[in-house]
Amino acid sequence: GTCLSGAEAIVQKSIEDVDNPALSAVKCSPDYFRSLTEPVLKLLDEVDSSFHDFNGDSSSSTIEPLVRSVGQMAHSLANYLLHGKATSNISPDIEFGESIEEVCKLVGSDAVTLLRNMKDRSKAADVPENVAAAKARVGQVDALVEKLMARLQGDTKEIIGDLVEDELASMDKAIEEAANRIEVRREDETKLLSSVNLGRDPTRWRSWLTR
Repeated sequence: GTCLSGAEAIVQKSIEDVDNPALSAVKCSPDYFRSLTEPVLKLLDEVDSSFHDFNGDSSSSTIEPLVRSVGQMAHSLANYLLHGKATSNISPDIEFGESIEEVCKLVGSDAVTLLRNMKDRSKAADVPENVAAAKARVGQVDALVEKLMARLQGDTKEIIGDLVEDELASMDKAIEEAANRIEVRREDETKLLSSVNLGRDPTRWRSWLTR
């Protein structure tokens, strides 16, 4: 009972921490967060298995694995939820980030329900279903984070595309300006050449001398 209550307190605290404004500036990469998924799923299965063994034989040989798996699951879930919050912070779309937060908290709530039912003998039969619900919720979080990754990659491509367009526009402008400068230079050279040729024209000088 003490072990389960302690585990419940750890998970409950992590659910509350997801709403802590102090964590709004903390960020985590989606890749790293998704690497935490498999360990959480594995520990949920271990809790299910060890609880099943404990119900069949409540001896020291089954209590120790149960206590160990429950403690590990609680700490792993707490870590998972906090990193889920940090991952949601990188979403360009605030509402989408908040949806990741909410589903993360629901994972925690499912785990709390699981731990409470493990303490209540009358609800022991519900434990496998509680484990399945928590695992399904983790799957929902993973699906949302996968969408987030796709959005981030799309934004990156869009930014790169904009940069390329800006660079091409700058090149076009530079080429146009260079062409204009060349044209002006040609006009100046033509005027100068005309002036020189006119200076060599003897009729021009005769006209000037007879004024």
